[in-house]
Amino acid sequence: MVHHERIPARAGRFRFDIEPHVHDALLQVLYVTRDGGEAFIDGTSWHLDVPCLVIVPARSVHGFRFLEGIDGHVITAAQSALESVAMSAAPELLPFLRMPAVLPVDPASRCCAPI
Repeated sequence: MVHHERIPARAGRFRFDIEPHVHDALLQVLYVTRDGGEAFIDGTSWHLDVPCLVIVPARSVHGFRFLEGIDGHVITAAQSALESVAMSAAPELLPFLRMPAVLPVDPASRCCAPI
């Protein structure tokens, strides 16, 4: 299972303030491309400097306070399925799938090209 949604479409329903909650078996990856806000994951608070990736593993308590101009993407997927694929195809990715993080993305990289 993989689900994609634009961050404003999801967050706008909650007035850009998403209360702390947990997904038992789902990992979320957010690619924040404009504005930003704050992420709260397992008791740690991060300022979202764009562009960045936000990694929210399954069973992590997380919430967000986004700026109203935020843009980007959120992908939700089954944690166990992604780990199985990573284990055989790219085991070096496993630590990134299992630990909450906010990772900067170099704006000069080709990964920042509009999608």
